[in-house]
Amino acid sequence: MVDAPGRHAEPGVVDRPADPDAGSRGSLEIADRAVATIVRRSIVDVPGVAPTSASGTMNRAVGRGYPRVSVQRAGQHVRVGVDLAVLWPAPAGTIAGRVQEAIAHGLAELAGLVVDGVDVTVRTVQRAEVASEGRVR
Repeated sequence: MVDAPGRHAEPGVVDRPADPDAGSRGSLEIADRAVATIVRRSIVDVPGVAPTSASGTMNRAVGRGYPRVSVQRAGQHVRVGVDLAVLWPAPAGTIAGRVQEAIAHGLAELAGLVVDGVDVTVRTVQRAEVASEGRVR
């Protein structure tokens, strides 16, 4: 409920009209590293994708773990390439499609980017119990 223009009945909550000239305050740039992080988080949130821990510590340390992400940007447009591992018996094609959707949604919603394409390659299939194991002793 609003008591007066711009004030709510709740303390600390104020209505602010949208700034029609928000661009005049400065610029916003989202670093490629941040874009890659959004992509990775979007990938691992898809059920059926092998978790990053399944790649093993050594493989991750030398850049051979999954998922692998490449990002190409031109202004606000982005194209993403992804190599990943899926869990057995998840259907690889279905998982790849869900990964594409998750990445496109994540980049549009969280970074305001226009996604021109997401290329997904399933490089390996891992048993779920192998993916959930910790270190080999």
